[in-house]
Amino acid sequence: MAFPDIILVTLLAVSMYTDIKERKILNIVTVPAAGAGLLYNAAAGGLAAGLKVSLGGLLLGMGLLIIPFLMGGIGSGDVKLLGAIGALKGPVFVLYAGLASAIAGGLLAVLLLVYRGTLVQVLKNTAWGFATLKGSFLSGGNLIGGSFPYGIAIAAGTVFTLLTGWNTWLG
Repeated sequence: MAFPDIILVTLLAVSMYTDIKERKILNIVTVPAAGAGLLYNAAAGGLAAGLKVSLGGLLLGMGLLIIPFLMGGIGSGDVKLLGAIGALKGPVFVLYAGLASAIAGGLLAVLLLVYRGTLVQVLKNTAWGFATLKGSFLSGGNLIGGSFPYGIAIAAGTVFTLLTGWNTWLG
């Protein structure tokens, strides 16, 4: 296992744990991981090229989640976590990990709604919101039916991408 992968797995494990226990992803975990990614990639890939890839991954990772964060759907720790993943693994990896995380998040949300017995009500609320475009729908309102630590989805999507290498399938 390469150095960035060891840091990545450690980052994901600690972040998922703190997100479940405290509903926080800590800066003391994400910032050093991002820094390690920047330093490692600059050293391994050359100062210009390696740093460019790592910085591109950092910015893309954060950029993928900035709109959900600004809309209040996720916390800033989730944004920084995906940014740190990008700093460690680069923009192509973080793009695929972000997509896999979104899919995992959707699946987890549906499972949670089924478990809570609120899936039908949330679907009705969502349909009503689309039909009427009421203010509460546009601002997020109460249509979600609860929340869960999104760090779980980010970890699941990232581990899936790491283990399957699906970010390399299209060449």
